[in-house]
Amino acid sequence: MPLRFNPWPHWVAILAATSAHRSASGQITHGGALGIFSLRVGDCLQNPSTARGIANVTALPCSTPHDAQVFAIFGAGSSYPGRSALISLARDGCHARAASLDKSKLTTTMSLREFFPEPAAWANGHHTITCLVIDSTPDLTSSLLQAGGSG
Repeated sequence: MPLRFNPWPHWVAILAATSAHRSASGQITHGGALGIFSLRVGDCLQNPSTARGIANVTALPCSTPHDAQVFAIFGAGSSYPGRSALISLARDGCHARAASLDKSKLTTTMSLREFFPEPAAWANGHHTITCLVIDSTPDLTSSLLQAGGSG
């Protein structure tokens, strides 16, 4: 008798097994998928895509090898300013907030990147900009924030 494949239960189990988990204090304790609008300052990530329309990232505990970290999240206003204005707001705002990074841990292989909402996400109430520092290699094993910061 041939076996029948039912993908639904396996798909649900895979999603549950690959979701990131946080401790009671909010730290990521188990790596996995996390929605970009669920990110918090201090979260560490692996290979975050900066492509338009990204919905999820791979979040990891900062003690495991990773190549990116969220260093700031800030509001972008209540009315959609348009894509060009939002890009400028994101870049200027993230550069201004880079003081939260521990300069002694930064290298020339690192750069700043931003996640900002596309019009559809904005219409759904997501009005925040997320600032990331990204390294070219996944060899970071600690937080890049100054002492006393999250992560």
